[in-house]
Amino acid sequence: MLSYAVRICERPLIRDEANMGKVFDFNYYPTAIWMMLISIPSVGYGDRYPVTVHGRLIAAVSFISGTFMLSLLCEALLRSIKISALEEKSIQILTKLNTRSIIKRVAIRMFACVAKMTNRKRKGLEKSIFLSRTLRNSAVLFKSLSRFYKS
Repeated sequence: MLSYAVRICERPLIRDEANMGKVFDFNYYPTAIWMMLISIPSVGYGDRYPVTVHGRLIAAVSFISGTFMLSLLCEALLRSIKISALEEKSIQILTKLNTRSIIKRVAIRMFACVAKMTNRKRKGLEKSIFLSRTLRNSAVLFKSLSRFYKS
């Protein structure tokens, strides 16, 4: 709609060959559409621009309306992405439940390591460095997860 209005305003009524160098040929509708498509989301490239007062007024309206439409689009996207308070609370609950299940698995791994180390000690076998490291790493992980769960 705005491109058609610019085309109407910028079409020369009297063709003056001396001034044709600085006037763009808006007789072609694609030229007017190109100017509006580039001008609506920004201020354009400057390759096409209106020279009449009415054409410049329509271009200014397109700049303002384009900025307004893009800001509405951004606002709508942000509102659709934004997490509500209930969603945030449910994410916290799910994170705590997930952390709780991880803590259970780490505790099971720790008890398994202690049981294996006790069996090795009863059988008179030497200490396993792998079991000691696994137990130590599991204990460190258990401690950090417990702190996170309590917070």
